[in-house]
Amino acid sequence: MKWETMTFNVFEMGTEKNVQHAFDVLSDGGVVIEEIHEAPWNKCCATVIDKYGVCWWLAI
Repeated sequence: MKWETMTFNVFEMGTEKNVQHAFDVLSDGGVVIEEIHEAPWNKCCATVIDKYGVCWWLAI
């Protein structure tokens, strides 16, 4: 059986604090792909795979 990864893009979270909280919750038991950082297209974003294997892209 082949598993495909589902990715959720969660943006317009409002504040860096909201991104940090979501990052902390989702990364607990998961895998951090990209720490919270500034990118040319967003000042606060990160990518995490949670403990259930779901990939999340978080951003303000």
